[in-house]
Amino acid sequence: MIAILRFTNEQGRRQNGRAWVDIVMMELMTVLGLLFYMGVFKASHEYVRDLLSPGVRARPICQAAMSGSRFQEILVMLRFDDKSTRDLPKATDKFAAIRNVFNEFVSSCTRYYKPGESITVDEQLVAFRGRCPFRQYMPKIQQIHNKYAALFRQRK
Repeated sequence: MIAILRFTNEQGRRQNGRAWVDIVMMELMTVLGLLFYMGVFKASHEYVRDLLSPGVRARPICQAAMSGSRFQEILVMLRFDDKSTRDLPKATDKFAAIRNVFNEFVSSCTRYYKPGESITVDEQLVAFRGRCPFRQYMPKIQQIHNKYAALFRQRK
């Protein structure tokens, strides 16, 4: 999380100069919490400005957490890696932009979750139409929308 905070602030300073107000950890956690909340309550097809500004479609919890303009400003600047050194690892690793954050997430999962003997592991394919260099075309999988899936593997 500290790396995301640092890289986001660097990007904000690079783009906006002195006008950028550095975010703090609480603000970053608020943005991630709002994104999680919007995902849980299926707000993905609603405009962010509607969720965070006064009106009929507004969500009071979103309004109480952060202003809509600050939320959008942070989202635009959000970075998971050092943009100035991104091209070096990207040549060999298409997942390089978020590799460190993903590895930290996996490490936290293994540290804080110990599966018992009664565990079921399953997979889920999510319909996805966006541009992503590590998605795979899977013609044998029958899906309504399309036949693309993102493949994630942890490097050893």
